[in-house]
Amino acid sequence: MNVVCACLLAYLIGSIPPLRPPKMPFHTSDAAFHTLPIKNVLAIYFLDLGKGALAVITAWLMAGVVAAHFAVIFVVLGEVYPCFPSYHSRNGWAVAAGALLVISPILILISLCVYLLSLLLTRTFGLSFAIALLAFLIGLVLFAAQIYLWVLVIGLVGMLSIKRLKHYFQHVTIRRWKR
Repeated sequence: MNVVCACLLAYLIGSIPPLRPPKMPFHTSDAAFHTLPIKNVLAIYFLDLGKGALAVITAWLMAGVVAAHFAVIFVVLGEVYPCFPSYHSRNGWAVAAGALLVISPILILISLCVYLLSLLLTRTFGLSFAIALLAFLIGLVLFAAQIYLWVLVIGLVGMLSIKRLKHYFQHVTIRRWKR
């Protein structure tokens, strides 16, 4: 019962709308963050990291390690599919990173260093993210022996990738051959 309560609380923490800077519309996409000052963008992402970490730490204290691993999934679900109807969801990568920072801090810190280094070298966000994700998966092979951490990461990456790819396939029309 404690695990269920911890998962529900993690979902509610994930559903909390992020604080927005003044004069910023409430319904925005991640592309709108490119026009904001860097201090506002960093503040929003650090709050999202904190939200993910808070949910996992709370679940860990309430019901133990198993609940903390489930809380990672539920806090990201709360960010991606919030229960508040007026809140526009975002992709949830920052919340997932904050939650995984509590579960496996060494892997996240190595991936963050690889991301920042590749960002300095390539100056491309997408390529740097792909390189950091690859470094995270290699680190997962080298350092993580538990199968449940593998399932957790693969589930998170799959869920967040499907959420992002959904927008690309909404405008695709299937043309059929004329007979």
